[in-house]
Order: sequence, then structure tokens, then C-alpha cells
Amino acid sequence: MTKTTIRYQPARRALSAGGITRRIAAVRDRDPKLATLRQIPIFSHLSRGELTQVAAHVDQVTTNRGGEELISEGTRNRTLVILLEGEADVSLRGTTLRRHGPGEILGLPSLLDGRVAGVTVTTASPIKALVASTLQFATLRQIGDLEMRFRSELSDRLRSDFLAVARPDEPAPAAEAVPAV
Repeated sequence: MTKTTIRYQPARRALSAGGITRRIAAVRDRDPKLATLRQIPIFSHLSRGELTQVAAHVDQVTTNRGGEELISEGTRNRTLVILLEGEADVSLRGTTLRRHGPGEILGLPSLLDGRVAGVTVTTASPIKALVASTLQFATLRQIGDLEMRFRSELSDRLRSDFLAVARPDEPAPAAEAVPAV
């Protein structure tokens, strides 16, 4: 009877041997939620770790048809909506002001200032979106420089709206990119 010796490598050596750590990183990069977040301009500058934190605090939702109210004018808004697919109309007292598409953020003003929603947001088509509740949004604001970027997004939108009213015959200028900090 011969004795069989089993040789093993300590866990650290085994994980780094054969490129396993590189394969784990490659799998992590293929996470569809992280890839989706990286395509959204407000999140595109974040590190992988920061994107992972954002991914943990947003949920993906879909609607099957247009006409669904996401945010109601005059009521407390509890949801940040980031459109991934489809379109949503923003209206004030029943008058459509603008149509938003993929990559655009809805519900930001009332979540930042804590007041009731100033407009109604209704889906114009079936949508796919990332959403964050009030509590999730409070956490998102703490990640990296997102607080500053959310406020910058809101400022750019206000400037664009003002120029559209002040000079209705001229196209609104493109928003300037926010530099990475």
C-alpha cells in the first residue's frame, strides 16, 4: 500500500496562479449593469468601485406601454428615473414641455430640494430605466463627486430652459461637459 501525498497551494498563491485574478476581473467587467451605468454620462467618469456602489443602489424597471405616470406634479416625488430605453414626456398643468430620451435623468429637482414635484412625467412609449428611491438617492449623492454632478445637471437644464424661453427661435447651446475631479 502506497501513501499518496496531496500537495496544495495556499489560497493566495492559488488565486493568483494561472491568471485567475485576471479572469475574475474580466467577469466583473462584463456585468451588464456596470456596462449600462458606464454609458450614462453622469456616471461615465466613476471608477469600477464607485460604479459598483451605484449599481447596488439603483434598480432596473420596465414598463410595457406608454401613458404611465412616473412622477406627479404637486405630489412628493420619491423616485429618481434614469431612462435607458424609450421616451418620457414632461408636462406642466397638462401642457407637454419636453420629451426626454435615453440617458436623461428625471425627478432630480424635487429629490435635491425635498419639495413636491413641479411637473408630471409620463412615459411616451415602453421604457427601460434605472430607478432610485429617496433613500437610495441619498446614498448615491455620497459616491465620488455625484452630488456636484447632479447639481450641475440641474443647472444645465435650467440654463437650457431659460434660453429656450428667452430665445425661442434659436437652438439651445449644447451643455458643457463637467470635468472629472
